Amino acid sequence: PAAAIKRSSCSPLNDGIITMSATGGAPGYRYALGSGSYSTNAVFSPLAAGNYVVHVRDVNNCIIDTNIVMTDSLVVSANISVQDALCYDSSSGIIITIGTGGAAPYTYAINTGTYSGLGSFGALKANNYTIHVKDAIGCKLDTVLTIGQPDRIVPSVLTTEPTCNGYSNGM
Repeated sequence: PAAAIKRSSCSPLNDGIITMSATGGAPGYRYALGSGSYSTNAVFSPLAAGNYVVHVRDVNNCIIDTNIVMTDSLVVSANISVQDALCYDSSSGIIITIGTGGAAPYTYAINTGTYSGLGSFGALKANNYTIHVKDAIGCKLDTVLTIGQPDRIVPSVLTTEPTCNGYSNGM
């Protein structure tokens, strides 16, 4: 058997296609994907990236299996820089994200926010944040980042007792 493969663009599109053909044996081929039922339809779609087994059966019930590895054709990635908060409990952290791979242009979101064309997020407190990058056809990348912060300033007071009662040389 032969397989023509159109790779999936990416998750969540899962738009891959496997088209099977067969020769030899006794014509009247039937095809099944994994544990699915046999049919004369030799096209399987829509498919996500992954490993697949396609079974081809002829009219004499002779079966041959074909292992297929489907990969995504587009992979969205990002260059991300993180600046921790400058002071304890301040809202001064910054995340800057630049999308790469996939299909430009990119849109960005933080946590459950809405997507926009701006990949910079500021005024962030120390915390974990999920940055979402989506390309022009809907391929996505989700990355969890942490904004840190310095330790809280803890003032300390040193005291020195006066050397004698009534003296004012203590602190």
